[in-house]
Amino acid sequence: MIAMQCSLARRILCCLVFCLFFTTVQAQTEESVGYGFQIAGARINLPESVRSFYNSPGFGFGAHLDVPLSPLVSISIAGDYGSFILNADEYRRSLSSFFSQAVVSGGRLSIFSLVCAAKYRPYESSVVPYLVSGLGLASLSASDVTVLAGPPSDPRSSRAKKANIPTGTKGILSFGGGLEIVIPWAVFVEVKYQLVFTEGESSSFVPVSLGITF
Repeated sequence: MIAMQCSLARRILCCLVFCLFFTTVQAQTEESVGYGFQIAGARINLPESVRSFYNSPGFGFGAHLDVPLSPLVSISIAGDYGSFILNADEYRRSLSSFFSQAVVSGGRLSIFSLVCAAKYRPYESSVVPYLVSGLGLASLSASDVTVLAGPPSDPRSSRAKKANIPTGTKGILSFGGGLEIVIPWAVFVEVKYQLVFTEGESSSFVPVSLGITF
């Protein structure tokens, strides 16, 4: 446990050093830091044992900084929150026959991520595609699942449990691309594949974002 905490602390420290370094580089140029916001819809792919519980799209939102290093290359620092709702029907099917008509609630999966990424534009234009790739941390958490079935006198009629999904703070690898339109602010559409290094089997999610940078 101590070794895992030390490893996590090193990763967080590296992320902070990265942010500080590139912000310092930017401060010595004439380029200004951009900032903005984004909203997103996303699909998530969890380990097989719980994959079907979260088979519906989630939603999310976030904020970002864009630190230019040159006209074609910048560093993007983005913080995002995503939420996914438990599929009650799929969860109910995983239980015993006693709970076949049970009322299932809770189990919301929340993901907060912080990613530092390099962003490359192949040319300067008011309409330009770009590629983006980076590393960061993702914090996963889930609320308890409450299952209600049968008469109150039956000891099995009510129970609360975790959905047995991966939780905690994990490393994340992110890469993708988008299209940016400057009018005069930069409006963008972006698709990314984000790999989360959960225990045993890795998880992933694919957010499609719409955002603006001032």
